[in-house]
Amino acid sequence: MIGYLNINSLRNKIDQIRDLVSKAPIDILCVDETKLDSSFPDQQFKIEGYHFPPFRKDKNISSGGKIVFIRENLIVKRLKDFESSLIESICMELTVSNKKWFLLFAYRPPRYDRKLFFDEIIKCLSKGINKYDNISLIGDLNIDLLDPSKDIGNYLSDLSDTFNLTNIVKGTTCFKSSKGTLLDILLTNKPNSFQKTATFITGISDFHKLVTSFLRVSFKKLPPKEICYRKYKKFDDSKFRNDLDRQLLQGEIYKDCKDPYSKFTEILSQFLEKHAPLKRRKIRGNHKPFMTKGLSKAIMNRSKLKNIYNKWPSRENFLAFKKSRNYCNSLNRKTKRQYFKEASSDGIMNNKKFWDTIQ
Repeated sequence: MIGYLNINSLRNKIDQIRDLVSKAPIDILCVDETKLDSSFPDQQFKIEGYHFPPFRKDKNISSGGKIVFIRENLIVKRLKDFESSLIESICMELTVSNKKWFLLFAYRPPRYDRKLFFDEIIKCLSKGINKYDNISLIGDLNIDLLDPSKDIGNYLSDLSDTFNLTNIVKGTTCFKSSKGTLLDILLTNKPNSFQKTATFITGISDFHKLVTSFLRVSFKKLPPKEICYRKYKKFDDSKFRNDLDRQLLQGEIYKDCKDPYSKFTEILSQFLEKHAPLKRRKIRGNHKPFMTKGLSKAIMNRSKLKNIYNKWPSRENFLAFKKSRNYCNSLNRKTKRQYFKEASSDGIMNNKKFWDTIQ
């Protein structure tokens, strides 16, 4: 999920941001008008589970400024060479599902020269489109898209036509006036790659809503794997030993035998097949050895409750999903810990077994 919020000063609201990202699955959060300078250390804005330090572009303590919080499991690179020194912008490369996205996070103050601003935006997007097939522009351009007459000079519409951009944010995002305006936008040349775009009143910003959208992610399904194993469910150790001893004590079996070892392994394999037959079955291509039936059921229940909450967003449904999510995370850690503990207690592992287990 990608989120955008014009916060109007971050210094005293970082705890509210931490609370927000702990409740909402926001992977990339772009925050505008932070009103910070170099006297505010990065450590002050550290969020657990997100890359540190965050991407920052400060202006001064009275106006402007940007910061981007990115979840740790995402591959995101800042592209400073793509950014403009004349406007407030942060450029990033996002890699997801083997696709690279060019993200431009920009803000235009109400009184900033439109021509100069859009000239710089065009330069940034031109650099991006030359290298990336997927591009998005996120930010507050202080142009009400609900009123076409507000696009004085048609700079925004011309920009959209030039780069084939579509705004996927609908409805009002700023409630400074009683009517409301659509100032906060998410423009992209791949609108079908986004879903569930929405706006929320968070109480963190003075006039602006939080804008969120989910980037569609698809993973190539791995083909199933076939594993081979012996069935020990009805294995009786004493019967196996007795049958093997009875056969091996017959001296005739080694008569005229040139390779006793091969003969022994042949007999051993025959009795193994009798008492513990070899079986084959297919498993998922991304099968995890620590996965248990209990963990699998917990994951399915968590997904079900998440879908319920997404369809009927109420506090009761959120608490039910949160409880299931926390239980699932706890059980996941527990099963992993138990699996690696048992694997390591079997004895000293060779390099191959060690990496097969860890991976």
